[in-house]
Amino acid sequence: MSSGGERSGTIWREFRAQRRIDSLLLRRGFLINCLEEKVLPREAPKQLKRGGMPFSDCARIFLQEACEDLQNTAVKLKSVINNFQLPPFLAQRLQRDSVIQKEKLERKLANLCESSEWNRVGREELIVNLSNRILTATEKQALSLGLKFDIGFQKKDFTEYVESNYRWGDSDIEKGFKQGVITCFHALARSNQCTIPKRYRLALEELGKDDNLIITSADKGGGVVVMNKKDYNDKMLDLLSDTTTYERKYQGHAAMEGESFKKEARKILSKTQRGKKLIGLLEEAPRPPCMRGLPKTHKPNIPMRPITSGIRSAPHRLAKCLCPTDWD
Repeated sequence: MSSGGERSGTIWREFRAQRRIDSLLLRRGFLINCLEEKVLPREAPKQLKRGGMPFSDCARIFLQEACEDLQNTAVKLKSVINNFQLPPFLAQRLQRDSVIQKEKLERKLANLCESSEWNRVGREELIVNLSNRILTATEKQALSLGLKFDIGFQKKDFTEYVESNYRWGDSDIEKGFKQGVITCFHALARSNQCTIPKRYRLALEELGKDDNLIITSADKGGGVVVMNKKDYNDKMLDLLSDTTTYERKYQGHAAMEGESFKKEARKILSKTQRGKKLIGLLEEAPRPPCMRGLPKTHKPNIPMRPITSGIRSAPHRLAKCLCPTDWD
């Protein structure tokens, strides 16, 4: 009886340890999802949710450290248990408990995403949907951040609070400690991390896979325009059909003009020592300038504004050097 009782106690201890390990790993997975979705659990310190940012570098580091602590605790528990096979009824119970906890954490994550500050930082009124596709709420939230995904808030992090307490009257030890905290935090904050939630990335990927769509910026106001590709092409062809502005050229004309430009430019540049140093800026294989259109959403019938890019055209690099600007 004593041997049977000891075995029974060992089995239950093993069951509780394995359930604890599963709970830790599920919790870690939940925090990893929170990190990817850029949301904070409700039990996170309140100071991490301040400052106007929907998700700060300090919040990211807090979640990373919490995930690491859970992983280390699970590894320690695994090293002390016996790892023998549980009876079928306990194994089934362990699996059932894991499924219940996983579903609970998934619902919790969904609630955090629904109530996240990310839902309020964008400007959905800037989105102009001219396509046949009905945008989902997540797609609208992702596009409402703009094509540069700028959330429009001044960036603040924990270092500002530390630096604000960096006083001249502090002792050398205090100054050294605070400076060390600032340096370490900046190093962690500089690590490459995606700045938007995973749900937004997936929504943008789905939009990008739709070959029938064109997503571009509006001509004025910084808006985001979603158009059918066919409508976009038709409007651009209508624009190019204006023979008073555009002239049709034969195939190979751009290549011939590029070679002619390079030949004349070499003649001019080779006359001076300074010019000879610039000959290397001439494009070896120039391509014709490209044109795209920006929809004028503020005008009737939404005409297109042509934008021409001369990047990699024959005079581009030389012109950029001779007339430097902040433009690409």
